[in-house]
Amino acid sequence: MGGVAIKDQLSSKSPWNTQIVIDNQCSTPVRVYLARNPEDPTVENAVDHSVPAQASYAIHSGWVQESLATLIIRVGVHEAKIYRMAHMTQLKLELAPSGLKVTSTDPMTIEDFPDPGSVPNNDTAPMVLRGESFLNRKPDPKEPIGSITRQVSSGLLPRSISDQIASKSPWNTQIVIDNQCTTPLRVYLARNPEEPTVKDAIEHSVPPQASYTIQSGWLQEPSATLIMRTGVHEAKIYRMPHMAQLRVELAPTGLKVTSTDSLIIKDYPDPGSVPNNDTIPMVLREESFLDRRPGSKEPRSKQPPIIVARQAVSNWPSSPPSAAVASAPPPQFSAGLEPTVHGKAMHGGLDLEVR
Repeated sequence: MGGVAIKDQLSSKSPWNTQIVIDNQCSTPVRVYLARNPEDPTVENAVDHSVPAQASYAIHSGWVQESLATLIIRVGVHEAKIYRMAHMTQLKLELAPSGLKVTSTDPMTIEDFPDPGSVPNNDTAPMVLRGESFLNRKPDPKEPIGSITRQVSSGLLPRSISDQIASKSPWNTQIVIDNQCTTPLRVYLARNPEEPTVKDAIEHSVPPQASYTIQSGWLQEPSATLIMRTGVHEAKIYRMPHMAQLRVELAPTGLKVTSTDSLIIKDYPDPGSVPNNDTIPMVLREESFLDRRPGSKEPRSKQPPIIVARQAVSNWPSSPPSAAVASAPPPQFSAGLEPTVHGKAMHGGLDLEVR
């Protein structure tokens, strides 16, 4: 079982909940990390949220000890910040020449994150035009690496530029995901529709009990290709046309995905490599998406559950029967015995006399 997954479930159901709103004014999605440990926030121990472009996005942070929501955001090639915000605080994200400009009219605490290179984010259009990228600084090293030369080779575009063109493409496929679950849903928009993989996909976090829109710019393939983990041993590829809608509901062992639109559904070959958030029914059944690891064809070994049968109602007296009675065979009837009929037969039906 995944301890982090259960902790997230308990946190989402906490009666103490801090809600913050992020207003993304940029033309591209922004990745924001909600730290699980506010005392020592790290990207590895955080929940990844993808804030849609030009939209408001709510983040719920359940808490037991610390009421402030702690966010980590990469705002520049060599700069990342930690934001500690109270309930109903709003952040505004805007474009800057070399990254993001983050402002708020609400009081909050801002700190420098010690390792900016370890905080992924999506490159903005101004950065692409200036030949800059968040990838120019890798995790840990004190000195940034040299600027990455961006060139078109072999008919392929670098990923960040390709995403920028796709986001601005006049050919755009919009799909809507209706999440009926009480927990966020992780969905992956494949960059390569011919060979969709989670590693080469854009992760989206669909808020609980809300509708979420995904924009898929395209140059050759008009259908949006999504990858979604629906069960411990099952993941699906959904190819959806423009304005198609997916409805996601709870199932005993994962998620139930339905649609009234025409779409193509295929099995994803490696379900264990597709992360997702455990649902409440899964937690109650002591199941987790983490029970199957990437590349594995078998689930992790588990102890068989102990089944306790209900006690049947017995006609025995309060004291147990003797050994002789308990071991005695059931009564046997002789095949030679004939049934005994009492009284005489009547002809013409029943002759009843009412007195």
